[in-house]
Amino acid sequence: MAAHYLNELREVQPEGPYLLGGRSSGGTVAFEMACQLEAQGDKVALLALLDTFPAGYFKLLPGNSSLGQRLARRAKKWQAHLTNLRGLNAVDKLKYLATKLHYAPAKAKHKIYRRAYKIYQKIGRPLPPVLQNIEEINFTAVKDYEPQIYSGDVTLFLASDLTADYDSKDGWRELVRGNIETHEIPGNHLNIIKEPGVSVLAEKLRACLGRLSK
Repeated sequence: MAAHYLNELREVQPEGPYLLGGRSSGGTVAFEMACQLEAQGDKVALLALLDTFPAGYFKLLPGNSSLGQRLARRAKKWQAHLTNLRGLNAVDKLKYLATKLHYAPAKAKHKIYRRAYKIYQKIGRPLPPVLQNIEEINFTAVKDYEPQIYSGDVTLFLASDLTADYDSKDGWRELVRGNIETHEIPGNHLNIIKEPGVSVLAEKLRACLGRLSK
């Protein structure tokens, strides 16, 4: 996907410096585009990632496939949830749990689709129509992504509600060797592109773009 987007990008702008940005899984694609541009000797002036999880960062850690490493990541996730719950009153605790349970069926569906895609990929057969779901295919692509180390700078715009992406900041530090500038946007993963959060996002992004022209 990143290589395809770069071909399209160069049709409009053959040479850098480039300004790249993406939200959620689109940020993962933008990050990979920046890595490929860097490998090709091109300059990326701005890489803006909007509430993008550092997909696959743990794959670069020592012993990443070990049971101990997997259990440690799971424990960290549960610890984050417990910390979040301790800061809430009884009513908000119930709302928090209800929200997590609401997404449980979707997560189970993601796992089923991902396993099915791997089976069809292994046997070399085209996907049946029932599996040709672009959202699920994108989700699988992100889960299977094996990132590179990027030596440039990254600007993160993270939702202030980090209950889902508990290790976003630490994870990006594993993938980025340059500076990481972080801006918190009020809201959660879904509504930072809606008012009132989107106005804050626009203001901060405008400031980042303004610094480039100086």
